[in-house]
Amino acid sequence: MESARHEREARLAAAAAAIGAAVLTPIFLSLRSIPDLTSYYHLAVARLYASHGLVRALPWARFSLLGVRLGDKELFFHLLLIPFSGSPAGGRGALLLLNLAVIAAI
Repeated sequence: MESARHEREARLAAAAAAIGAAVLTPIFLSLRSIPDLTSYYHLAVARLYASHGLVRALPWARFSLLGVRLGDKELFFHLLLIPFSGSPAGGRGALLLLNLAVIAAI
């Protein structure tokens, strides 16, 4: 009985993600930019990690505390973003996948 419930919940989550993908994919692909400005920061940090490895400071944030000492509280998020960090289109793709994961989890 418990396994049937889990299977039903998994099918429901997959259906929700599929419906979300059908609705959200055209929307996200039609965007010229990412609507959330902090997304560009996260993509830039992921790009920096991809090219220079883990760093302790952000050279382009020299007037901020992050320019001197980076305490990256989103380290694993930035590492997961590395494959998407090449362009804003990759960032929109990552945003789409994160939204679909949230829809499936709900």
